Amino acid sequence: MPQKSAREETPSHRYFRACVGRWRSPVALTIEDPGALAASGMSWLDRVSLRTLAGWPGWLPPIWMHTSVAFDPMGEVVHRTVIRCLGIPLRRTVERFALQPDGRRFVVSGDMSGEGEVEDDGAHARYALRWLGVDIRQETTREPDLVTVRQTGPGFSGTQRLVRQA
Repeated sequence: MPQKSAREETPSHRYFRACVGRWRSPVALTIEDPGALAASGMSWLDRVSLRTLAGWPGWLPPIWMHTSVAFDPMGEVVHRTVIRCLGIPLRRTVERFALQPDGRRFVVSGDMSGEGEVEDDGAHARYALRWLGVDIRQETTREPDLVTVRQTGPGFSGTQRLVRQA
């Protein structure tokens, strides 16, 4: 049986390799402090978009987050997200994650930018990101077929439970 290199055994490699594939979750977003959101510096249209997602009525078809993760063992991860309603794309994002030599940290570029770190267990990660013109924090917990993403920003928060798709 071939030996895995030390690089393949790092927390960031274990974490992102396990995330490869397609994932999906209904969008779950809460506006916690409308004043903080208004004062955040986010554009008016982006604030309206977040308010629409947070106030989406349950009697309408759900809004879904579809993500895919591709992993290059040399140290780059490509993450694509599409927000859809009735199959119609409402927003698309693409981010690239450059895994750092220490085996835990990574740098994010693209529609979101920032940095993060994977914990030693290879199942939890923390991010400091810039998105829609504001700073947000993200924490993820990875299980075999579920990734729970918790995001907090100025006046809002969301928890997405992404389920692996076949």
